[in-house]
Amino acid sequence: MDNIESKKHKVIVTGRSHAQISGVQDVNEFDSNQIDLITNQGKMIIKGKELKVKGLNIEKGDVDIEGKIDSFVYSTKQTEESLVKKLFS
Repeated sequence: MDNIESKKHKVIVTGRSHAQISGVQDVNEFDSNQIDLITNQGKMIIKGKELKVKGLNIEKGDVDIEGKIDSFVYSTKQTEESLVKKLFS
């Protein structure tokens, strides 16, 4: 079994209608307009229309997505502790 932490994170987009993503640790949530993934590079938000998770293999860290893909956005994970430190420092 591959170690997801060490697997390279890769995004392959074909014609804005299909994406293959590797290095995925978890699928947070999804609906037809947005898919939230946790990758080994941080949180990834995919926005679009009629989005579908067509293939999912968490053990290997691979996800296949279909639909009209509008954007990919990465954000860093933020813990409550770091938020509190920012507010009171």
